Amino acid sequence: MASSIHIPFIVWILCVGISALVIGFCIRYLNTNEGFSNASQSPISITTCPYSTATYITGSGSTNCCDGDIVDGKCNGTIACSLSFNAGNGILSCNDWVTQEWAKRSTTYCPKSSMPNYFGSIQRTQDSSQGCSASPCSSDGTAPSNPSAPRCKIYQTSNDDYAKVDSCFNIKARDAMAVPIPTATKQVIEDTWSGKKYSALLSATYLPPNGSSMVPVTCYDWDRVSLFLNAIDTTGASTAAYSKMKDVDVFFCGASKAYYVDGTLTKANAKGVRS
Repeated sequence: MASSIHIPFIVWILCVGISALVIGFCIRYLNTNEGFSNASQSPISITTCPYSTATYITGSGSTNCCDGDIVDGKCNGTIACSLSFNAGNGILSCNDWVTQEWAKRSTTYCPKSSMPNYFGSIQRTQDSSQGCSASPCSSDGTAPSNPSAPRCKIYQTSNDDYAKVDSCFNIKARDAMAVPIPTATKQVIEDTWSGKKYSALLSATYLPPNGSSMVPVTCYDWDRVSLFLNAIDTTGASTAAYSKMKDVDVFFCGASKAYYVDGTLTKANAKGVRS
């Protein structure tokens, strides 16, 4: 099985690699690999209780949100927050509650260096739009305050998170990807070869600083390649075959760094080096 998919896979990767070289160096000068400063969220102002909480008015006239049932005009559960200006008793305003919740979601879902700001619906239903942006969110928290700023999408399924180029999951993985040199241009590359939308690949394009190559080189993250191979060959034979080469084939970023940057991988032992 491994030999039967080897040639078309390599041909596809070569095509992708050439595209990555061209696109990579264009976007390098657009600073896509530099990211954005970790901007703080805009102040959030909401006028309704968060989803799953019930609205009630206290004896003092405050409008609170109860995470539980309202019994005899009182919260029989936990007071989530208050819509009133000053509810007292240590109760968070709903604006503060949502701001804290958005901060948690930002940490969980968002690429910290490039799109650190979460936006979305409090309800988080199947139909709700959620994502992260380089721009702070709007005052109600549901969208970026700057609609033109770079953004990514939080998908409802892990398959989409892995496969989609614009998924926050993939952008976060791209930002965290280990690359041969810090200035390498990183890309998420969608699977357009198999027709089944398997896991996207992660690539890095860079010009070796020591003159070991006069033209830019592109390498790929081994973990994502192995996910792709496991998907197209469920026997594991292809992954096993390529895993034996990952430390010497400059197609993979570890070996690329060893050969083009560190010099610890010699030309005699390296695979895939341009002649």
